[in-house]
Amino acid sequence: MKKQMNGHVWMVGLLLVFLCAVGIAAFGEGVNGEEPYPYDRLSDNDMRILKDRYKESLRYNFEQRILPDYVFVYGEEFTKGIYEQEDRAKEFTLGIWNRAVIMEILDIQVNSEDVYLFPGDWGDEEVVMDKYTTLTREAGLEASDHFDVSFETLDEENVMLLLSFHKTDTPLACKYIGVVVNADSAVRYLTAEAYWLDVNVVIFCELTADVRGSVGAIGPEKNDFVDAVRDAVVIGQGELSAWQHR
Repeated sequence: MKKQMNGHVWMVGLLLVFLCAVGIAAFGEGVNGEEPYPYDRLSDNDMRILKDRYKESLRYNFEQRILPDYVFVYGEEFTKGIYEQEDRAKEFTLGIWNRAVIMEILDIQVNSEDVYLFPGDWGDEEVVMDKYTTLTREAGLEASDHFDVSFETLDEENVMLLLSFHKTDTPLACKYIGVVVNADSAVRYLTAEAYWLDVNVVIFCELTADVRGSVGAIGPEKNDFVDAVRDAVVIGQGELSAWQHR
């Protein structure tokens, strides 16, 4: 069954299930008698771990696994919103990134050498989410710090949700991601990825629900990517190769 575009409710539920599963309500004193940290902040060491995870895996997982899964597995309402160019589709995309960061924060807190104090009664779930969102912002990892979201009309039948990243500072980072939806609700997921040996070289790729493949190098500008997507989707140019399971 396709899930609807209600990511906030989904995230709150997953957050609470996650914490209940590991049996967390409240901790006593921290290591060496230090007071435990409140759940809405990270120790300096854990903040470093979070930023290391961004470089090593968080961004890559968002681009290559998390967002594609929303598109291909859970995406009926999401992709409909893209085709109709609804603002909520853009907001939902930003929310997917923010929720991924929050789940990383939770994992770090639960497995930390430091001790965190979680409330025994979570009370207002909106307050909990707001606190974790603020922590994401303080870490410099809020979605809007890293990419912009817009729509591009490729032709009368194809609309693209375009993610434009501010920088390519991690291995295989995407410079652009395009989620194309047509009038028949068919979806394609295309990327412009920094080459792992030289981040100034951009490779045009496509992901499906199961595999990914590349076409070749394209120019680094937004128009270069939009033109490459239009050629692939509308005209049918560009043969994908080097397919592999993602």
